[in-house]
Amino acid sequence: MKKLNKILIFAIAVAFLLNACVDLDETSFSAETTDTYFDNEDDIRIALVAVYNTMTKRYGGLDVFNTGRITMGTLGTHSGWYTDDIGRHNYLGGTLGTLERNYLGSYFGISKANLVLQKLDEKSGEEYLIPMTDEARNGYKAEARFIRGLYYFNLAQFFGSVPIVTTYFDGNLTAETVVGLSSIEEVYNYLVEDFKFAEEHLTDRNFGDLSQQGRATKGAAQGMLARVYMSMAGYPLNKGNDYYELAKVQALKVVDSGIYALQDDYTSLFYVSNENSNEWLFQVQFGPEEGLTGSWGFLQTVDGRFKGSGLRRGKNDGVGRLFPTEELVGAYDESDPRFIYNIITTDIKGKPNKKTHKFKTTKFRHLEDFLGRNKTGMNAPILRYADILLMLAEAENELNGPADAYQYINDVRARARRGSVLNEIPVSTEPADISGLTQEEFRESVFWERTRELCWEGVDRIDLVRSGNFVNLINDATYVGKESSVTEVTEEHIFFPLPLLVILNNDKIN
Repeated sequence: MKKLNKILIFAIAVAFLLNACVDLDETSFSAETTDTYFDNEDDIRIALVAVYNTMTKRYGGLDVFNTGRITMGTLGTHSGWYTDDIGRHNYLGGTLGTLERNYLGSYFGISKANLVLQKLDEKSGEEYLIPMTDEARNGYKAEARFIRGLYYFNLAQFFGSVPIVTTYFDGNLTAETVVGLSSIEEVYNYLVEDFKFAEEHLTDRNFGDLSQQGRATKGAAQGMLARVYMSMAGYPLNKGNDYYELAKVQALKVVDSGIYALQDDYTSLFYVSNENSNEWLFQVQFGPEEGLTGSWGFLQTVDGRFKGSGLRRGKNDGVGRLFPTEELVGAYDESDPRFIYNIITTDIKGKPNKKTHKFKTTKFRHLEDFLGRNKTGMNAPILRYADILLMLAEAENELNGPADAYQYINDVRARARRGSVLNEIPVSTEPADISGLTQEEFRESVFWERTRELCWEGVDRIDLVRSGNFVNLINDATYVGKESSVTEVTEEHIFFPLPLLVILNNDKIN
């Protein structure tokens, strides 16, 4: 499947050198001081914050878990595209900067998580070097392992077989850090253990406790395990019903906890002012202040402006980086409030321009001013409750048929049809409930329901790959306005190639 199947772990060191100026919360948490920095529990706590912050740091202009993850997970799929090389499927050479930055940035975060875990386990004889209670130690480990699990899932989804680096890597090449590729199944098995440990030792989310905001919780770990097991059940591992059962168990844990719920208004989920609501199991946190901003949704505003220097687009004109496919547009009923909110049919300055793009996305929009181009306070979406319900519906259908699966998909459809007071969208005229489908018809229905509900939240490619229909659905997709510039995909395109920068010169890779 991959032509480029060799990797140079030395590139991880390059990533560290290129990002030596990254300020991890103004701590001394750096390669030069790791032997002396960790003295007590407070040092661990501060270092863990720095590990979280690796998900928000930019690598050559790319937020790995914001723009990077969502762009790579969304563009060039059955639902959305963009006029870059990922959107047009021109990435097999391995030289695309987006791929390099996502790959290297992921290992930067993994290495920092490994360092915290290493320091938590260090002993002198039978005594830990950093004293704390077992509960506290396992709690810190659980958060670090949750983040590491996210990074490895990110890598497995996009690149397939990658190295499993289990130690801190400060740029010094050693036998422990120069490793070969692990199979995608080995990577999955490794990250599953991270999420299982996180589930065991993290606490439930308390939405009244602001100190938990942005941190991993038991529900987030359970939800990510459901997502991982769903991926393992499908392509390329094709583990089938045993893993659909595992996914169902984890999703039911989230539902039965009673902690999470669908918000009444779908459109309110994506405003900065309503982030971290109880529909979200996990988001990567960004803020509107200088130094805390991300870049997702930066060209979508209600009034077509950002603070300071103005926006080169008209009011409600949609984002310049994302265009829905004709297939996504056709998958919606025209009265579906998600269609009315997510997609706009105008282009430059509010005027139709079908010569370029008939549709654009307006899903991630801003009521608030933001600092400038690529500088918004919008959190990066990772996992929310609607996703859990739809995974539960899909797993139940695969195991037992649709009879008991309708309740979960119909909950999501019912919420979508309530309309929006906030955005003056009327209640949908389309019935919320579906019934009477065969197992195959339900499988198709839930696939497109996930697309309608979760489009452009970074899961499009995940769903497309595990469905086993990557090649057919992408080649059948209609990219309005730029069809002639889009490369036809083959099985080689299913996973991104390992970056050319990290190919060659590693005798541990066959």
